[in-house]
Amino acid sequence: MNPPASVAHPLIELEGHICAAYDAADWSSLTAKVSAESVRGQATDGGRSGISDVTADGSAVWTRVRSSATTTTYTPAAGSRLINNSTTNVATFGGGSYSVIRYPGFPSRLEWRFDNLKVAIKGTEYTLHGSLDETSGYSTFTWTGEVRIINNGTLAARIYGDDRKALTIEVLVPLVPL
Repeated sequence: MNPPASVAHPLIELEGHICAAYDAADWSSLTAKVSAESVRGQATDGGRSGISDVTADGSAVWTRVRSSATTTTYTPAAGSRLINNSTTNVATFGGGSYSVIRYPGFPSRLEWRFDNLKVAIKGTEYTLHGSLDETSGYSTFTWTGEVRIINNGTLAARIYGDDRKALTIEVLVPLVPL
């Protein structure tokens, strides 16, 4: 068992037991196996970053590959959990992955990719699949792509870049909140 960790970030504080083992042939390609035991993350930005107080239990594989773009992928192990400490609702992961891809140059371009990320909240299972691209320049933002949220083979919600190049969230059936 490792001693409790306390890590400060300008927007997030982490506290709890974290263990990581990494492998890197060179620093352009890094893979880490991470495990968390009651690791609490609290936003220090007044809640502007979304859920502001969560606890994580479980393990994951985290990879970062730098080539023409930098891709960071998080693959939680089945059974890993994220608990919203405000609502006490629990998200339990069941496979899949989530990636963020940062492309070089200007305008700035980020891609968020969900590859069959499975998550269950209060017994309701969802699968997230698809990708969203954000391109930003001098005070302009453009969104393209789509992430679909599926429940039992039925489209429950989708997040997409629309004709106005804005980010749109369409909820087709009520979703269980985290």
